[in-house]
Amino acid sequence: MAVPESPDALALGKAIRSVREKTGASQESVALKAGFHRNYYSDVERGNRNITHATLLKIAKALDVKASELLARAGQ
Repeated sequence: MAVPESPDALALGKAIRSVREKTGASQESVALKAGFHRNYYSDVERGNRNITHATLLKIAKALDVKASELLARAGQ
Protein backbone atom coordinates (compact mmCIF):
# COMPACT_ATOMS: atom_id res chain seq x y z
CA MET A 1 0.00 0.00 0.00
CA ALA A 2 1.28 3.43 -0.92
CA VAL A 3 2.02 5.98 1.76
CA PRO A 4 0.93 9.61 1.35
CA GLU A 5 3.69 11.61 -0.27
CA SER A 6 3.05 14.90 1.47
CA PRO A 7 0.38 17.16 2.94
CA ASP A 8 0.29 18.91 -0.46
CA ALA A 9 -0.46 15.64 -2.26
CA LEU A 10 -3.23 14.92 0.25
CA ALA A 11 -4.75 18.38 -0.22
CA LEU A 12 -4.64 18.15 -4.01
CA GLY A 13 -6.17 14.67 -3.93
CA LYS A 14 -9.01 15.93 -1.74
CA ALA A 15 -9.60 18.84 -4.12
CA ILE A 16 -9.71 16.52 -7.13
CA ARG A 17 -12.10 14.15 -5.36
CA SER A 18 -14.35 17.05 -4.33
CA VAL A 19 -14.66 18.28 -7.92
CA ARG A 20 -15.28 14.76 -9.23
CA GLU A 21 -17.97 14.05 -6.65
CA LYS A 22 -19.62 17.41 -7.37
CA THR A 23 -20.02 16.35 -11.02
CA GLY A 24 -21.32 12.92 -10.07
CA ALA A 25 -18.61 11.17 -12.11
CA SER A 26 -17.06 7.90 -11.04
CA GLN A 27 -13.35 7.43 -10.49
CA GLU A 28 -13.33 4.98 -13.37
CA SER A 29 -14.91 7.41 -15.84
CA VAL A 30 -12.52 10.23 -14.94
CA ALA A 31 -9.52 7.89 -15.07
CA LEU A 32 -10.60 6.65 -18.50
CA LYS A 33 -11.03 10.21 -19.82
CA ALA A 34 -7.63 11.20 -18.45
CA GLY A 35 -5.94 8.08 -19.82
CA PHE A 36 -5.06 6.47 -16.49
CA HIS A 37 -5.84 3.18 -14.82
CA ARG A 38 -8.52 3.54 -12.15
CA ASN A 39 -6.12 2.29 -9.45
CA TYR A 40 -3.60 5.02 -10.31
CA TYR A 41 -6.33 7.67 -10.31
CA SER A 42 -7.60 6.38 -6.96
CA ASP A 43 -4.08 6.75 -5.54
CA VAL A 44 -4.03 10.36 -6.75
CA GLU A 45 -7.30 11.14 -4.97
CA ARG A 46 -6.02 9.55 -1.76
CA GLY A 47 -2.82 11.61 -1.94
CA ASN A 48 -0.65 8.55 -2.47
CA ARG A 49 0.85 9.89 -5.69
CA ASN A 50 2.99 12.95 -6.17
CA ILE A 51 1.75 13.88 -9.65
CA THR A 52 3.41 15.86 -12.41
CA HIS A 53 2.13 19.00 -14.03
CA ALA A 54 1.18 16.99 -17.13
CA THR A 55 -0.88 14.58 -15.01
CA LEU A 56 -2.64 17.47 -13.28
CA LEU A 57 -3.55 18.95 -16.67
CA LYS A 58 -4.98 15.62 -17.88
CA ILE A 59 -7.08 15.21 -14.75
CA ALA A 60 -8.31 18.81 -14.93
CA LYS A 61 -9.32 18.33 -18.57
CA ALA A 62 -11.15 15.10 -17.70
CA LEU A 63 -13.01 16.97 -14.94
CA ASP A 64 -13.66 19.94 -17.25
CA VAL A 65 -12.00 22.45 -14.91
CA LYS A 66 -8.80 24.47 -15.01
CA ALA A 67 -5.78 23.04 -13.26
CA SER A 68 -5.48 26.36 -11.43
CA GLU A 69 -8.93 25.76 -9.91
CA LEU A 70 -7.80 22.40 -8.53
CA LEU A 71 -4.66 24.01 -7.10
CA ALA A 72 -6.68 26.85 -5.58
CA ARG A 73 -9.05 24.37 -3.94
CA ALA A 74 -6.02 22.58 -2.53
CA GLY A 75 -4.75 25.86 -1.11
CA GLN A 76 -1.63 25.90 -3.25
